[in-house]
Amino acid sequence: MALGTVVKSTQGLKLIIYKTTTLGGGSLSGTAYQLPILSPPSILDLTAPLESAPQILGKYALYSDHLAHNRTNQMIEISFSVLCSPTVLDLLCLFMFEDGDGTNQLFGNYSPPAWTNGGSTGEYCVIGVAEGGYESDSGGADNEDMTYTGCIMKSLEITHAIDSEGGKPVANCTFVTGFSPTYTDAFTDDDLTRTSLTGESATDFTDWHDNYTYVESTGAGYEIHPYSYSVSLARDIQRVGCVDYTNYEPDGYVMVGGWDTSMNVVYKRDENFANFLSKLHDGTNTYLRMGGSSAAPFQIYVNGKISEHSVDSGNPELRNSITIKGGDSEGGGGIVRLSM
Repeated sequence: MALGTVVKSTQGLKLIIYKTTTLGGGSLSGTAYQLPILSPPSILDLTAPLESAPQILGKYALYSDHLAHNRTNQMIEISFSVLCSPTVLDLLCLFMFEDGDGTNQLFGNYSPPAWTNGGSTGEYCVIGVAEGGYESDSGGADNEDMTYTGCIMKSLEITHAIDSEGGKPVANCTFVTGFSPTYTDAFTDDDLTRTSLTGESATDFTDWHDNYTYVESTGAGYEIHPYSYSVSLARDIQRVGCVDYTNYEPDGYVMVGGWDTSMNVVYKRDENFANFLSKLHDGTNTYLRMGGSSAAPFQIYVNGKISEHSVDSGNPELRNSITIKGGDSEGGGGIVRLSM
């Protein structure tokens, strides 16, 4: 048999994301988007956990029939980094915590939806990787692309630095699915109409926006000069059950445990730090806010308590690095707000 001649360039990869009418199937619901990815996404073929029978006392090696793939536990992760324009941010927040209306807030009373196979509650999606398959158009077998259906978002990290990526924010994303990936040519052949999100002209996306950044209060003496920030949201998503023993589709998913949210800001160490100093140790609630008043279009906000603090002396000037672990206040003002 001759060696294969197909070469798949990573530069040709495209990532498409869209919601369907039901979890794990159905037709397109709304708009399909091609995201401005910054590096190749993770690509996985169908895999399942390899499990082993107990080791028999006195036996010092395994036989192959002691090993078995357990497809009832299969879960696949899809990760990628994307240029985080305002529309991209809204879309990612929708899939992360079901609020993508532009205000994009996560509250302490959050309750996950019922993600059930064939159901229509919650926010789930199909992720397609054009040119992520193993054949080219000339192969004739329609295996150019990869498709992952029934995807749930499990983590989102927004990073933004004044001296990196041209001052533009970047989103690092991870989705999971318990459904088997499939091969298609729908994306390469443009069978699916999609909107390409290649970047927008919104002021706070075009370059770094460093006006009106506050710690603890938006009053005088609390404004800081930031160099970078990052916001992280993560949750544990687990599959439940198995509806059949042919495709091994899950009954659905559940969120296990609670949210893990945090925000880090690196900023200039100056006299305005005095108003924030006690928050490092007195156990009281505080917040970090990028973008000024609640009416401003640019709002990166995390409420909670200080979990880490350090002084960075590796630059020409001293800098503070503060991390807040997210937690809602009793008044229910929200844990996280992400809008641009």
